[in-house]
Amino acid sequence: MAGAALRGFGKVLAKHLRKAPVLGKRVRGTPTKAGLTARRAALRGETTAQKYKKALGPTPKGEKAPKIPSIKKTAKETGKGALYITAGYFGAKKSASDAKKRHEAKKEKLTKSVEEHKKKTKEQKEKVKG
Repeated sequence: MAGAALRGFGKVLAKHLRKAPVLGKRVRGTPTKAGLTARRAALRGETTAQKYKKALGPTPKGEKAPKIPSIKKTAKETGKGALYITAGYFGAKKSASDAKKRHEAKKEKLTKSVEEHKKKTKEQKEKVKG
């Protein structure tokens, strides 16, 4: 039973290893990513990133060049910010309404206790006079 399971597992493993690409090897004729981007950039001219770097000028020694934010990352961060703002807005709104409810409940409780106190003092005064 165990032998059959091991053989089956061996077949699965062999199938997986056959599909896995060999690292560091590239089939001749397939362009590399670097080659593709360089070719595209040459066709399009100067990229936005290159223009941005030129505008900044040379970076002083000992300092790292500033990273150019990608559009995808900026959009993601903007989306996150919007979510945080929305959550904060509704959270504040809810807490404000909760605070208002608590305030009204406190006020009601206070007026009730004042009324009870007035009744007690009135009854005590009548007993003393009585």
